[in-house]
Amino acid sequence: MTQDVDSTWMQEYIEVCPDFPKKGILFYSLAPLLADPLARKRLKAQFQKQYKGRSIDGIVGVSSRGFLWGTLLAEALDLPLFLACKKGKIPPPVVQCEYTLEYGTDCLEMKKTDIHAGKKWVIVDDVLATGGTAKAVVTLVEALGVKVEEILVVLALAGLPGRETLHDYSVKALLEL
Repeated sequence: MTQDVDSTWMQEYIEVCPDFPKKGILFYSLAPLLADPLARKRLKAQFQKQYKGRSIDGIVGVSSRGFLWGTLLAEALDLPLFLACKKGKIPPPVVQCEYTLEYGTDCLEMKKTDIHAGKKWVIVDDVLATGGTAKAVVTLVEALGVKVEEILVVLALAGLPGRETLHDYSVKALLEL
């Protein structure tokens, strides 16, 4: 996984929160990047540059911060946005996948439908750590008959197994720390 564009400018917008959401976890918040309108515009332009002209049919935003980044990418490319939500947030029928986080377990769901079979989607999330969340979304997308074109994260954390977990997929990180 490589950083394809110069996104080192984003480092100043990363807030590092020790012992959140529990002791021993170092949480990386990208909320300051969203709070600055000029930084959002710059990031949206980078999204557009990276994906313009590629054959992509849709974007998947991952609950909940990935919804924001996915919206920026979907708007930049004029594509539909689909949501991978926490369990119980989408009316049935759904496909679901339980997964392990760095600090526990969770379950994601997507609306079950056949109308997207054969399409190509990009999965978008904020941070790649262990890869558990992204792998769960891959499982959901593939259960819908959709091809995972790429997994895009704003920040990938070096030293954690996210890359290894997703070794069968194209993973792009705007920034790696």
